[in-house]
Amino acid sequence: GGRRGGHRRTQRSDLLAIGGQAGDGSRSSHNVGASVEVVVSQYNEDVSWLHEYKSSHTKFTIYSKSKHPPHGALSLPNVGREAHTYLYHIVNHYDDLAPWTVF
Repeated sequence: GGRRGGHRRTQRSDLLAIGGQAGDGSRSSHNVGASVEVVVSQYNEDVSWLHEYKSSHTKFTIYSKSKHPPHGALSLPNVGREAHTYLYHIVNHYDDLAPWTVF
């Protein structure tokens, strides 16, 4: 994916899988039942394709830095880049990360 007008379209190949057990294996309500969590950093991209991958074992968490976030997205201030979003998620859910988290 190239750049047009300063915006980069999110590609499926942009996802980086990082696996590992969280803490002692105990879970909070953040990831109950999900063995995989996909964390998406969104600004102006179309994320409607995500619904094609929903399953009972996969949770999608969308963080948006847009002035008009998509329905169901969690809003963050528009600072940093996608790495800020991913670090925010890790720090705030360190004790209840899914066994597999995909960024």
